[in-house]
Amino acid sequence: MKLAFSTLGCPSWNIEEIVSHAQQWGYDGVELRGYQNDLFLPQAVPFLPENMEATRQQFDQAKLQIVCISSSACLSAEEGSYREMQLREADAYIELAHQLGVSFVRVFGGAMRKEGKQIGSRKALIENLQILGDKAQRLNIKLVMETHDDFIAAKTVAEILHAVQHPNVGVLWDIHHPYRFLKESLQHTLSYLRPFLWHIHIKDSHLTANGKAEYTLLGEGDIPVKEAIRLLHDSDYDGYLCVEWEKRWHPQLPEPEQVFPQYAEKLREYLSQINE
Repeated sequence: MKLAFSTLGCPSWNIEEIVSHAQQWGYDGVELRGYQNDLFLPQAVPFLPENMEATRQQFDQAKLQIVCISSSACLSAEEGSYREMQLREADAYIELAHQLGVSFVRVFGGAMRKEGKQIGSRKALIENLQILGDKAQRLNIKLVMETHDDFIAAKTVAEILHAVQHPNVGVLWDIHHPYRFLKESLQHTLSYLRPFLWHIHIKDSHLTANGKAEYTLLGEGDIPVKEAIRLLHDSDYDGYLCVEWEKRWHPQLPEPEQVFPQYAEKLREYLSQINE
């Protein structure tokens, strides 16, 4: 298994800082989730057509892989302008991944209700994943749906992906969410997701006195990350472990200069112990 971090955790860094810090702390790759003030990557300056090759070269010269580009597309969206907007975003990310030579595009199932109104369904999610899966397949891209929003439960996600039955559609297991919010055991989650599993998000947290999840340095919370890595190892998962530090959404969190090296060191420690 290799290590990456998501740019969700370093929203103020430029490309040079992303690359140099990843090298400095021994990461193998980077997941792109927004860039500075642009959450929509296709319009961010380094990924405009005239800058694309230079950006690719910076990562290539540093021997860093762009592991995944992460969209905000919520694909349970039903008919109407909202659905078209989600499909357009996912389509733009598939095109960008192709131009950058990136294997994975992250999508969400999303929430199926908003302000009491039905905005999504399983049926729509299955259809949208099939449509985009065909586009992704033509460009040698894989879509990974994250365990998030209304699609955290492993059994639910597995049911969706079994129904989709597409070779270019799989899952991104955010280890934190099913364990923290649904109290699923790691073994339970992995048993359902393993046939579709292509990418992993790592973060740690504990519950505050008011019952809210508070993100922590790795090992300072109670998410059993080491056990998850052991289970992944035993199931022959050989993809990336990506540190997803939610600094963009929670500016009060510790800075990436503190968090990313700590997570990298701790993850390497876990991996070395598992491999002994």
